[in-house]
Amino acid sequence: MRAPLTPRVLAAALAVGSLSPRAWAYQEKGEERVDYTAYTLRPWELSVGPFKAEAGMPGGLMLGTYVPTWAAGPLVGVTIPTAFVKLRDPFDGPLAASARIGVVYFDGASLAAEATQNKGSKAGLLVLPIEAALSARYHRFVSQSLLFTYVFASAGGREASDTSIRGAAGVSNFTISTMLEVRVTHVFALTLLARVLAHQGNAHVTARFSQGSTMVDADLGARPRSQEFVACAVPGVAFSWEYVNLHVGLGYGNWWLPVVELPLTTPQLVPELNFYVRF
Repeated sequence: MRAPLTPRVLAAALAVGSLSPRAWAYQEKGEERVDYTAYTLRPWELSVGPFKAEAGMPGGLMLGTYVPTWAAGPLVGVTIPTAFVKLRDPFDGPLAASARIGVVYFDGASLAAEATQNKGSKAGLLVLPIEAALSARYHRFVSQSLLFTYVFASAGGREASDTSIRGAAGVSNFTISTMLEVRVTHVFALTLLARVLAHQGNAHVTARFSQGSTMVDADLGARPRSQEFVACAVPGVAFSWEYVNLHVGLGYGNWWLPVVELPLTTPQLVPELNFYVRF
């Protein structure tokens, strides 16, 4: 078992962690990284950083949330709740499998009311990322993960006035990702993250317009916004000390927005950054 985490231990890990022969963290079997893989935290193990907070539970279950969405609430004037649940298979073999579902909800009621100068305006956005993952540890030095991510996003709104306007829109997409890890030393690994948008579903829009006794219903289908090839490749490096973990990468292509897992349509430099303490 790991020793209790203290400020002194944390400082020591940052300063000399790369020289410690015991500093394996997710470079060692049973301590693998949990992002972009099928692995989960051990029971009652915690992972806390500026981007995510996660907790391992018995039975291969892991619970988590995204820290920035809660921190942004006071700034934008609305709470943005986020959460995800991940479940790993019970078999302790070289191949691991998991399923993960997340939820992101943005209640834009106050923002919609401010934009329309109408206190009866309402708007909301619900995003459901659903993921299946497979991870294989070929041997001590190489691991590879394959992820299939389906994202459904639904937006709805209503403006209360003499003319009533209500509408809702849903869009879905399907992404295939792979993460390759090559462990060079006890604390240092090379990584390569690649993602491709395999399918982008048609947007489906429903709306109702009413004024007095006149009512018009619309049920429209729209083609995907982009038919271009959407993908990215992000090489990176990962450092894993006894408690502290850092992953930094920079690549090119389409950037998948964190949390909602939806890609931008314009190719650009794609950053990858994750820092957390695992104990």
